[in-house]
Amino acid sequence: RLAAPRVEASLRYSLDREPRVRVALFATDQPETVEERHRARDTIHVAGLLKEYLRRRYPNRVEDVRVYAIRDHSPVHYDEMFAFYQEELMRSALNPPDLTAAYVAPVGGIPAANFALLVQAVDRYGERCHSLYVPEGSDEAVPMNLGQRMRTALLRRLALEAVEALDFRRVAALLAEHPAP
Repeated sequence: RLAAPRVEASLRYSLDREPRVRVALFATDQPETVEERHRARDTIHVAGLLKEYLRRRYPNRVEDVRVYAIRDHSPVHYDEMFAFYQEELMRSALNPPDLTAAYVAPVGGIPAANFALLVQAVDRYGERCHSLYVPEGSDEAVPMNLGQRMRTALLRRLALEAVEALDFRRVAALLAEHPAP
């Protein structure tokens, strides 16, 4: 029996907040030019199984499951993963006009790929991006609030630069545009 506890924890989190969801699975499928020992760890076949599993397990709630293969970018190189996710998240299938929320949960895999996914998703979806993680040993997804943390850090930096430049009009505009919670 196939089980995907970390994926399902993230899916349950999103289904608690959305009536129906679309799922995007990113999986490695490296070319023949990559050493066999690395290709043996590719996740494309598991992603295919997981796609069918999620469709069957959540037939009325999971609207669509798509697998996106990481082929022409090295999953261990941060710059290549940034480029890959920047391109992929611009695709119309991952950016439909009716998208109100994007739940992003790197549930395994390679640090470079996970980091790039999170940063690019926050950049692409802005406030609609809800980054999640499943702590080791837990069966519940937890929000990271990564997007809000990144926006707050940027606002703080911009406000400090404006204060240092004695540009209080800019400080006021920043605070008006982004009021404190």
